[in-house]
Amino acid sequence: MTARFICSQERKIREDSLAGKEETIMSKKQKKVWIRIIASAVLMVLIELLSLEGYFRQGLYLIAYLVIGYDILKKSWKGIRNRQVFDENFLMAVATLGALLLGDYKEGVAVML
Repeated sequence: MTARFICSQERKIREDSLAGKEETIMSKKQKKVWIRIIASAVLMVLIELLSLEGYFRQGLYLIAYLVIGYDILKKSWKGIRNRQVFDENFLMAVATLGALLLGDYKEGVAVML
């Protein structure tokens, strides 16, 4: 009877631990990044749906770009200062800034997403 009780308790503990592994809880940093991704994506969709033109459109795309790309730009700047230029952050920053300078704002923001 004791062995049966111990086995059932061990099984319950294993099931509880497995259930805990299936649940993923996001960290604060992950939540912040997720919110920034959603905000930039929503802003991109709104810009396209409202058919905005001119400087206002460019400004909104720039806001969406900075919201989502702030960390990448910051990491690429740190890489430049540390003389580690050719990492993925720097290359991504160059590609997206090039797209923005060529006037393809949607592409620049989409790459950062």
